[in-house]
Amino acid sequence: MQYLRSAVLTFIILTVVLFFASCGGGGSSTSVGPITSITLSPSPTISLNGGDTFQMSVTATDARGRAVNNQTLTFNSSASTVAEIASGGNLAGLICAGGQWFDGQSPPHRSLTSPVVCTPPPVPPPAVPTFNSGTTTITVTAQGVTSNAVTVNVHPKVARVVLTASTGSCVSQGGQVVYTAAAFDTAGNDITASVGSFNWSIADSTVGTLASSSTTVTSNTVTAVIPGVTTVTASVNNTNPVNSAAVVFQECPVASIVISSTNTNPNLAFNPSPGALGATGQLSAVVKDINGAVVNNVTLTWNSSVPAAATVNSSGLVAGVAYGTSSITASCALNGTCNKGQGSLVTSNTVTASVGPGASGTTIYATGTGTTSFVPIDSGTNTAGTAITLPYSPNSMILDPQGANAYLGSGSGLMVVNTTNNTYNKTITNAAGKVLAVSPSGQLVLIGGSGFSTVIYNNSANTVTTLSAITNAVAADFSPDSTESVVADTTGVRVVQGTVVRTVSSAVTPTDVSFLATGALAYLAAANTPSVVACNSTLHAGGASGTTTLVKTLPDGSKVLGAQLPNLVVVAVATSGTTCPPTIAETPSVLAFTGGTTAKQIIITSNGTHAYVTSDLAGKLLSYDVVGNVTGAVNLVGTAPVTTTGGVTLDSASVYVGVNDGGPGSVHKIDVASGTDTTQISVSFVPDLVAVRAH
Repeated sequence: MQYLRSAVLTFIILTVVLFFASCGGGGSSTSVGPITSITLSPSPTISLNGGDTFQMSVTATDARGRAVNNQTLTFNSSASTVAEIASGGNLAGLICAGGQWFDGQSPPHRSLTSPVVCTPPPVPPPAVPTFNSGTTTITVTAQGVTSNAVTVNVHPKVARVVLTASTGSCVSQGGQVVYTAAAFDTAGNDITASVGSFNWSIADSTVGTLASSSTTVTSNTVTAVIPGVTTVTASVNNTNPVNSAAVVFQECPVASIVISSTNTNPNLAFNPSPGALGATGQLSAVVKDINGAVVNNVTLTWNSSVPAAATVNSSGLVAGVAYGTSSITASCALNGTCNKGQGSLVTSNTVTASVGPGASGTTIYATGTGTTSFVPIDSGTNTAGTAITLPYSPNSMILDPQGANAYLGSGSGLMVVNTTNNTYNKTITNAAGKVLAVSPSGQLVLIGGSGFSTVIYNNSANTVTTLSAITNAVAADFSPDSTESVVADTTGVRVVQGTVVRTVSSAVTPTDVSFLATGALAYLAAANTPSVVACNSTLHAGGASGTTTLVKTLPDGSKVLGAQLPNLVVVAVATSGTTCPPTIAETPSVLAFTGGTTAKQIIITSNGTHAYVTSDLAGKLLSYDVVGNVTGAVNLVGTAPVTTTGGVTLDSASVYVGVNDGGPGSVHKIDVASGTDTTQISVSFVPDLVAVRAH
């Protein structure tokens, strides 16, 4: 009996505990309390065409923010003829805009608990029923708590939304443009006043920011954040939104970039200059738009023309890594975060980063169109090393500025040699042709030539992109930031940006291309030595007389040299202003060489003090003293030696050129300081392709 009484008592206690737990008693942390807040959404306004249906959303919570479900909700409309609200089951809160709810029976009956069809209110015949228009306020109540109020605007059907801007011009950073929206019905009537709120969107919020994503007034403001182009759109109606046409918003593009150091001479990266190995120098940039307003918080691309001598990081910190000279620039990259979506390339002035004094040891590479031997020559011993055997005879060769790879063209594919360990790397069989240019980044190689497709090989991605718009390309050069290339073919001049090809001119057919160090212009070997303006891809007529066959710009961008044998065309160049195109000042002059009729290559020392022209003139290497502005020639050792191609060491101390002297051939070392042919390195072939590794 005692056991029975104990069992009964235990049962009663458990029952009481469970009862209180289910009712929220006993302070349980999992119990849900009474409703303290109700949120009705969307809020604060809704816009609906007459006859639209729309489901409102309700969230009820207790004092601790926990959801309270399965409660009886009572919807209230201040004007039920404008918005009638269903009250039954899962359809509670479903709006019939400007009409009445009927069920699905035959014949249909009015029903708020089983709504199926939203129908216009009945009217005596012969009138035609139409949906009501107007404004009402909706709330919902449960457990004595009332939600926020939502305004519902019911209007005739919106046919179109028109958006206008307060200005059609760009605005500077921080500037604002006001956009005004208007709504029209199917008859063309302006019904803006009846639609309530407009919803707004901007395609790229990094270019400009909207003051609000939804407004109960007809206007909204966009504030400029970074230079670029985007679009603004306004829409109305929650159930079947009607969008305006996209209207352009533009923050004025960057027009000028001026970089400088904190040194006494702001155009020198190091203090003192030249800097020692490991020296650093911080550069800063002042960026202005086409209105002359300063632009902040833009991401610039920093570039080094000779990264083997001096590098520059993304914040403009320059570091000396080897003896030599490099030109540092900053650019507003195409379609990047600087001139976003504007497709214009803007570059800075140059700052010189010189590292020294000292000698840079390197490797010279010699090969030829009649051989498959690829011979490394050590600049320290000036002796030929063990030859690498190429799979095909090359027709061209360019080394990347980093000293990592040699790219050799052939009719069977692009050959790549790793110049850090002197090993053959690979053949890109779908990139046959002549190597025309390698980007300053070392990642892009442009291949073309007569009878070959024009392609770009991306070494990082190991991909080949065909530029079908360009045929029979003869020359090319990349911009300092590697985002653009100018290509000359037998029918004109093209600009390549990514995979987009633009024709600059079909009247000019250059034979060579060379970008200024600033990137503002790309000079062309053609009649009068014209140039391509980088910011708008247009042709600038040159002022030099005659027709040049080769062009090469100085490392500091101050002059352009053009071969017009037996003459040398020298064009002093200066660009200024914040407009596109910039103001271009050119002062051409013509100097005479001792002879020669066909120029093969223009070689310029990295410090920009000397230039050399290989040519068909036997026994001499044509020279030009940039500082003294005089031409000359280096007398070559041997019997009627004729120069082919070559390169200069990073420290600007030596030039190496291939020579055809009627025998197997040789590579000659020219001492820049004395202007003499000091060393001859024999090879077993005619070295008509010679290049010097950066370091």
